[in-house]
Amino acid sequence: MSDLEARLARLETIQDLTRLINSYHQTADRFDWDDWAKHFTDDAVFVFEHGFGEMAGREGILEICKSSMDPFYDLMQHIMVNLDFEITGTNTASGRANLIFTAIFDKEKRDNYYQSGGIYRWDFVKTPEKGWLISKAYLDFIWNNGNDQGGVFDS
Repeated sequence: MSDLEARLARLETIQDLTRLINSYHQTADRFDWDDWAKHFTDDAVFVFEHGFGEMAGREGILEICKSSMDPFYDLMQHIMVNLDFEITGTNTASGRANLIFTAIFDKEKRDNYYQSGGIYRWDFVKTPEKGWLISKAYLDFIWNNGNDQGGVFDS
């Protein structure tokens, strides 16, 4: 592979990973948990510091996140900034980003919200069937506005 082809392949991989993470958060914002869970490998691990702890397996991650968020929030918005990816192998990569999370308890009272910020880190694998997927996620909320009425993120 020429240097130009290698650089192009790297840029295409970074674009694919960016799309994966954007889709991951857009599906969560729509409360489309089944589609959201498809972003993980079957055996993925999600470590959620100051939140749900360690979750294992796509189905386990789905169940915990869906049951913990749906009863409390009417609207959610995940804002990802400073996305950064590293290609670690032919079919592996890692990444990190900063997250600002806002959740509205009652869509009729949008000034009553919970907001927090944290750091995401991911490991990815490229599968032949589904392309890039998250094999490990780590999220640590490092600040919040202290208005978590439902206690969703109590540690």
